[in-house]
Amino acid sequence: MPLTKLTFSPGVLHDGTRYASSGGWSDSDKIRFRGGLPEKIGGWQQSIIEDFLGVCRMLTPFSDLTGSYFLGIGTHLKYYIERGGSLYDITPIRTTIIQSNPFTTTSGSATVQVSIPAHGAFVGDFVTFSGASAVGGLTLNGEFQIVDVITSSLFTIQAITQASSSATGGGTVTAVFQINTGLDSTLYGNGFGAGTWGGVLPSTSVTFQGSIAGTTLTVSSVISGSLAVGQLITGTGVSASPPGSSATYITALGTGTGGVGTYTVNISQTVSSTTMNATSGTGWGAASDTEVSGTRLRLWSSDNFGQDLVINPRDAAIYYWSNAGGLSTRAVLLSSLAGASDVPAVSRQILVSDQDRKVIAFGCTDIVTGQQDRLLIRWSSTEDPANWTPLETNSAGGIRIPTGSEFMSAMETKQEILVWSDDSVHSLRYIGAPFEYSIARIGMTSLLAPNAVVAANDNIFWMGTNGFFQYDGRIVGLPCSVKDFVFNDINLNQAEKICSGSNMSFNEVWWFYPSANSSENDRYVMYNYNERAWSVGTLARTFWIDRGIEDYPRAASTDGYIYFHEIGQDDGSTNPYSPIVAYIESGPVEIGQGDQFGFAWRMIPDVDFRNSSAENPSVNFVLKAQDYSGSNFSQSQNNVTTRTATLPITQFTDQTYFRIRGRMLTLRIQSTGIGVAWRSGVPRIDIRQDGRR
Repeated sequence: MPLTKLTFSPGVLHDGTRYASSGGWSDSDKIRFRGGLPEKIGGWQQSIIEDFLGVCRMLTPFSDLTGSYFLGIGTHLKYYIERGGSLYDITPIRTTIIQSNPFTTTSGSATVQVSIPAHGAFVGDFVTFSGASAVGGLTLNGEFQIVDVITSSLFTIQAITQASSSATGGGTVTAVFQINTGLDSTLYGNGFGAGTWGGVLPSTSVTFQGSIAGTTLTVSSVISGSLAVGQLITGTGVSASPPGSSATYITALGTGTGGVGTYTVNISQTVSSTTMNATSGTGWGAASDTEVSGTRLRLWSSDNFGQDLVINPRDAAIYYWSNAGGLSTRAVLLSSLAGASDVPAVSRQILVSDQDRKVIAFGCTDIVTGQQDRLLIRWSSTEDPANWTPLETNSAGGIRIPTGSEFMSAMETKQEILVWSDDSVHSLRYIGAPFEYSIARIGMTSLLAPNAVVAANDNIFWMGTNGFFQYDGRIVGLPCSVKDFVFNDINLNQAEKICSGSNMSFNEVWWFYPSANSSENDRYVMYNYNERAWSVGTLARTFWIDRGIEDYPRAASTDGYIYFHEIGQDDGSTNPYSPIVAYIESGPVEIGQGDQFGFAWRMIPDVDFRNSSAENPSVNFVLKAQDYSGSNFSQSQNNVTTRTATLPITQFTDQTYFRIRGRMLTLRIQSTGIGVAWRSGVPRIDIRQDGRR
């Protein structure tokens, strides 16, 4: 009989039954399509020589005026700048407190209690001590991570060594607290046992006499306890008492440092002098003895303003890092820059407009009320990132998103900025003075996560709550052959972690997402927009950026490293490198009309090993037989195809032999070796009919 060509349509057909994927590919891992044919993706290697703390959710590449390359790295614990493979911590400082004899040690223990009133810290926060003298045999100068928060004036750290005696002391110590850390996982309601949604801890409750004017809380007397940043304020006339979506919290210290004085609250209001309470919130009415870092997943937005960097933790303040200060300086509040005016106190996302050099804040603080408006967009004056006061003499201003209940994300294109609310997408366009920007809704669609949108090839692609979409001047839904497979396997409780990225060298966009049984991104779905082919697989990445100022794409992994991708053929996260296991499996191929059994006895492989570094790279061709679409595989045989020469042409195993019988055959191509790159062609098999039974 003539040889049968095994040809399959490009892309993975993972929805529906396996039999429905006949004529195509049914499953894959670490495979892409080029020219309609499957090939193994490239390998990855570390791009930095040291690991970072926390889980990375933002990468921002930029360069300075001398052409030096930098990479901003935002994690749930820190913000770093990478230069030349080394990391520099530029995490902003929240507050500095000087305290006498704050340390208490216990003999034989490395746990140290630290007493600092109104420290405002959460578990996981970082504090740096200086000027400390020895106490209990320990000299506690340097950076420490807070292990436990006992009260608003007491927390614990872990020393490197155990104390030699029990003592209290340390002398006059300067404690520098970095901004509160965020969460590495989304906790809705903070797991019904942590956070700031209505539960009360009696041990951290404060009773005081005070009044509120605008966003200034004035405390005239403290009856019991100590006030601190992050505490929930309740009382007659106070916004959202009992607490809810408009609850009142202390966001910053003024003249008060735990007692009498002024404090800043998050909601502008007027409350006459009355008795109030300040508490650490936990759960929905059920108190927990654990304070957590933040109340939701820590996401960052950051963008370069020339050679400087503007950074913004989601739903928090805006910070500015000046390149002129060098890599040893930290980012500071944008509002602290000289000439700063009406900088939003809180923002959900920032970006720097390429068209007119403005810093734009989305879902930010209203300039009149002082409250965060999650649909408000504001921008600074042109070429002045710190001037946000709208005047006739500048171009600062604002506009409100017309539909939806909260801002989700924004992505800049060549002509406009696309802005997503929770139920629609809008076009924000620069129109010049006096209004500067106009906004119009262009479609009703959803966005599953803030980082689930990516720009590629002058198009915008995003992952909605029930499908994938593309914008090329109009919004279209993308036909997706793996839609059900992907959306039925997402851990929606952690969907906020989903991130996306482009790989322009291969005309691809990727989405990384947490599968149903995972709390972190461990799977991906890939779309080749030129060939309209989908593929799926496993890979743990928490953020991805395409090549640009560097020659290769870069991605953050859960192991604390950044990796160059599409370099080499192997997994560079191990030492020595380990092989990347890549495979693709076809749908069933019927023999004849499906009413005949067939006997497959020979295959003529067709494969290209171009770019392999191994001397004799190989792949496995596996044939599996079924009698019926609902039955298990009755037989499976694996034969290896190996390259034997490259000149004058590539030569490899010319034919392999099988003994396999069934009504349907499935082909699987897989590689498991070091230094192997491959691309499948059109293999052929020799089948003879073998009866109807």
